[in-house]
Amino acid sequence: MPILQTFLDEYRSAQAINEEKLLTILAEFQPCMDDAYRHLVSIGELEADKANLKPILLVKSSLRDIGDIIESSLFPFMRLRLKVVGVKEEADEAHHRIDDLSLGATVAELLSVDRDLYCPTPFEITLSQWRNIAYHSDYKVVGDTVICEYGHRRPKQTFECSVTRLLEIFRYVDNVYYLHKVAYEIFCTDNIQSLARAIWPTSDHSGLSEFTTDAAMAYSIVASGFCVLNAARKRSQWAFVLLDRHNRNKSEIKLALQEALVPYLLHRGPTEINAWVDAKQRKHFISFRGELRKEENGLTSNEGSLFRIGRNFRVKRSAENSKKENEQ
Repeated sequence: MPILQTFLDEYRSAQAINEEKLLTILAEFQPCMDDAYRHLVSIGELEADKANLKPILLVKSSLRDIGDIIESSLFPFMRLRLKVVGVKEEADEAHHRIDDLSLGATVAELLSVDRDLYCPTPFEITLSQWRNIAYHSDYKVVGDTVICEYGHRRPKQTFECSVTRLLEIFRYVDNVYYLHKVAYEIFCTDNIQSLARAIWPTSDHSGLSEFTTDAAMAYSIVASGFCVLNAARKRSQWAFVLLDRHNRNKSEIKLALQEALVPYLLHRGPTEINAWVDAKQRKHFISFRGELRKEENGLTSNEGSLFRIGRNFRVKRSAENSKKENEQ
């Protein structure tokens, strides 16, 4: 894909000019990337069958999704791209200035980098204007035609499109988000060791070989169908590069990792996990925090945890077996 290759070339050019600065930017971006993906997942979870919706409802739903993806998921990646280009062009102040830019200002600067991507044909309306149309309800539906308004001056400019074309714009915006995300993940995976040092410069890069709680976690990870390619630890944080032997999807991989972490949590307490996982033709970045606490009904998750340990098969089975043994 030419656009994906362009993104990767920008990362590599910036790396050749100032690797330390680029890796710092990427390390700081990790929480933003995770938030952007969660927003996109929430949009999907709220989706319902649109086959029988009236045109006005279909248009409203589609524009809402377009605006949400641009604002919540794509915007952080557009800022990241500006920062990467700033490193490549050796613009010293770009990093901090970009964090203060609005969506419209960010897109305006990106037009000089890649106009076709952020101002798509046939309407040649910038992605920031599509967000405004959605958020400001600057549209009306007449039959099967959508009449949209955009611009800051009165009278505003207008254009017409079909409902079908609007759905194509939705798919386009979704694809642009994933292009940014995949480029970020590929580059980070290719440079995981350098990135780990940028995140935790004083960390102990362990080979997970000691017969300790670390070894127990390593055993659980391997037993869950992963091969540990690399690992780094700093206090209660772990970073892994893993190979998934079962070609699972992202949700299945995350669940397997959460279950594998149970023995470690029982001994070490709250732990943050960041994992780059290679699952054959797909690469995933997974991040979560595991935390347990003791309650009257046994082990359960804390409110901030992403999984319920009380429902974990291994822990429940162990408790039930112990109860049977005591009764006998």
